[in-house]
Amino acid sequence: MMQYAITPGTQGICPSGWHIPTEAEWCTLTTYLDATVNCNVWGWSGANVGGKMKETGTTHWYSPNTGATNENGFTALGAGYRLSYGYFADLNSSAIFWSSSEYSPSNGIYRRLGYNHAYVLRDYLPFYATSGFSVRCARTTQ
Repeated sequence: MMQYAITPGTQGICPSGWHIPTEAEWCTLTTYLDATVNCNVWGWSGANVGGKMKETGTTHWYSPNTGATNENGFTALGAGYRLSYGYFADLNSSAIFWSSSEYSPSNGIYRRLGYNHAYVLRDYLPFYATSGFSVRCARTTQ
């Protein structure tokens, strides 16, 4: 996704004028949507930030799709993810988005949303070249 770059905020696979969001940008977004999000902890945080980011209804999410309002237009879909050994998991159950920041060398930070709650998970995992999480691009400011 980052096309072998390790600099946070790199363009990577994003189109010209866009980049893969950094950890700080994910923090800005989530705290803007929900002041109870704590960007300094690992794990689940916030009261309703995930709901504000999720597509409403159950076309792409399992029921009950707790808290889903999509009030900010992010429209996260329950896309699940691809495991390093080739299997897909959590379709309609979760959405996981990489940031371009590292927790430590080769450990990337991500955000996860789930169908059965309205908060967001902040965590880290090794960057596996064969694993697949979703990527959202952010507009690069001039």
